[in-house]
Amino acid sequence: MKNVRIIPVVPKENKKLKVAAYCRVSTFGPVQLRSLELQIKTYTKMIRSHPNNDPENAQE
Repeated sequence: MKNVRIIPVVPKENKKLKVAAYCRVSTFGPVQLRSLELQIKTYTKMIRSHPNNDPENAQE
């Protein structure tokens, strides 16, 4: 009969991550400015929704 040794998993520390998003448009037209607003809102929401991200760094 073989001996089986079970090694318990050591949980990793949940360290907060500092993240950033890069949003840009190619022109300053009204459609492009709306696109920029949408990009900023989308990425801000994504950054804030992840539990390991530092929400203080997610600014619109």
